[in-house]
Amino acid sequence: MKYATIFIQYLVTLLSRPFFYFFFHFKVDGIENLPKDTAVVFATNHTSKLDPFLLCAGMPLGSRHLPVYFVSREKKFYTSGLIERIFYGGWFFKLLGSYPAYSGLKDYELSLREHVTLLNGGKSVCIYPEGGLSRNGHRRKSRGGVAFLASKTSSPVIPVHIDGIEDFTWKDFLFRRRKVTVAFGEPQYFKEQPLVEALKAFSQFIVGAIYTLVEKVNK
Repeated sequence: MKYATIFIQYLVTLLSRPFFYFFFHFKVDGIENLPKDTAVVFATNHTSKLDPFLLCAGMPLGSRHLPVYFVSREKKFYTSGLIERIFYGGWFFKLLGSYPAYSGLKDYELSLREHVTLLNGGKSVCIYPEGGLSRNGHRRKSRGGVAFLASKTSSPVIPVHIDGIEDFTWKDFLFRRRKVTVAFGEPQYFKEQPLVEALKAFSQFIVGAIYTLVEKVNK
């Protein structure tokens, strides 16, 4: 599974990158903020199903952070369409690097156990700290998963903002109407005791850092 994920994610990234640069006027900002010597938790906004591919395309193919392993939902949550039901949450999803956060357990130790193992094994993980897809691009309430991963594994958190892909249509793609930017922020570390209030505050801080990035890029 590990080598299949490496091969498939590298291949998809290699093939999709020229399309993004041409059709989306694709731009990357802050790539110098990525540590070269440690795994990280990428914390990104989530406005499109293309977000995982855009995140990977924003990094050099030789990056130590590829492949990225994603926090996804369990298969039972993907019910909105035939393609979603077939591909999302199953074995192909996992081959691409998506591992589910187990819901209903009320315990991050259990629900994110696979992602802790990945980080401790030197693999970088991406989580959506707002907990789901925001169709309109507006900021949502933060969840505690990103703070838990940072505190449990001592991994730096890289805030990431993907801008310009919300409400995307295929006409936008074909007629090159969009300018899409992936902005990487500076590493952030959880340095407090892992108490509930400290975890909540850190999660809120990370979400704030994500949305601050778009302001910096658009200046």
